[in-house]
Amino acid sequence: MHYLNRRRFYKPAPTVSQYSGINNRVNGPTLKERLEKLLANPDLQQYAKTVEFMRSLLEQFNAKGSLSHNQVKCIEDNEKRYNEAALAEKRASIQAWQASYDADKRTKMRLIAKWYKDMAAAGSQPYYYRETCEKVLAEEGYIPSEQTYEKIVNNKFAQRYLEQTKTAPKFNNGDVVVLTTVAKNRFLLGQGHNDNTFIIVEVTDNVRAAAGSRSYGILPIGDDKVSYVEERYLKLSR
Repeated sequence: MHYLNRRRFYKPAPTVSQYSGINNRVNGPTLKERLEKLLANPDLQQYAKTVEFMRSLLEQFNAKGSLSHNQVKCIEDNEKRYNEAALAEKRASIQAWQASYDADKRTKMRLIAKWYKDMAAAGSQPYYYRETCEKVLAEEGYIPSEQTYEKIVNNKFAQRYLEQTKTAPKFNNGDVVVLTTVAKNRFLLGQGHNDNTFIIVEVTDNVRAAAGSRSYGILPIGDDKVSYVEERYLKLSR
């Protein structure tokens, strides 16, 4: 059996220098000039990683005189992203978003930012989006980008939390309640109470991203120590 010599049929991928239409356009700017123009674009300067990468491509081109096809494709993508028409469209989009950032969005953003911070302080989860949340809570006029707002406010957990903040309390101050069967033994043994009858003395705004998570201050009959229990563990006494 005869085997073909694969090396005979292997054709190395051409470098950019072999693509005259890409590397050195007729009556157009060279690849070096295109990189220099990109790096001189003031709108690019806020993207440090992109600037650093473009500079590394320019250094490589100056040293070797060519770049890979993928590297040139990256340059072309950035030229499209940062040309005047694209930038004008992006500025218009940002302006439209900022104009739409009304009181409702601002309230939701502050609620979620505070929730993330409180949950992190309690050790329940990492402090997600720390930098943005701190700005939202500290700067009244701060407006996050539309993409950041979508990630922070419109994920499923944040939406569940917002839903719970809008849910009316099931109990009121002065209501007499008992623990549900699920919570009774654990709570009574853990707190040292012998009776399962309590009075609601505080209705808090503390909720989680779960149904029935509102916290209530309850006082055992004949005791003066207030404990806090979630709504789902309580029911009215009959």
